[in-house]
Amino acid sequence: KNALLRSNAKKEDDIWVTGELGLAALGLAKLQNKIQLPHNLSKKAIGALEKPMLHSSIIKNMSKLSHSAIDISDGLIADLSHILKASKVGADISLNDIPLTPWIKKNKLFDIGLSGGDDYQLLFTAPRINRNKINLVSKMPTIKLTRIGSIKKDKRLNIIDHKGKLYKLKKRGYVHFETK
Repeated sequence: KNALLRSNAKKEDDIWVTGELGLAALGLAKLQNKIQLPHNLSKKAIGALEKPMLHSSIIKNMSKLSHSAIDISDGLIADLSHILKASKVGADISLNDIPLTPWIKKNKLFDIGLSGGDDYQLLFTAPRINRNKINLVSKMPTIKLTRIGSIKKDKRLNIIDHKGKLYKLKKRGYVHFETK
């Protein structure tokens, strides 16, 4: 009875995520020697990759307030696209509102946070009328919730940058059974 499906996002729903995105992808890039990180961030990022924090306590609260949900395992954009496709809707999300690790923002490596996988945070959509109730849940010290955009009827996914322009992703995230 508490199941949230990918296929139930509604036009004008808010889009929310838990936690901070991009840490696991940074950890993987560090282990693959593709990136240099400060020591403290390196330790935190590798820890996020190897031992993801699951927010199962929030699922019960959100199931009563939300229309759809998915875990962020393939990357924010890939997993949001799964909801959009299943629900036959589109979305506008704000790059500034996405809770990326500050180091990613500082170094303008947005694609790592948007396309990197293994964050295992929760992405969900909820009606605007529930925004205040969700904000109250986000006041709990162990749960960080961020509203990053909204669902729209047009079936496109738009990532809007700080200048109000469309942000172009280089990679959309992990694709299962991809052939090369």
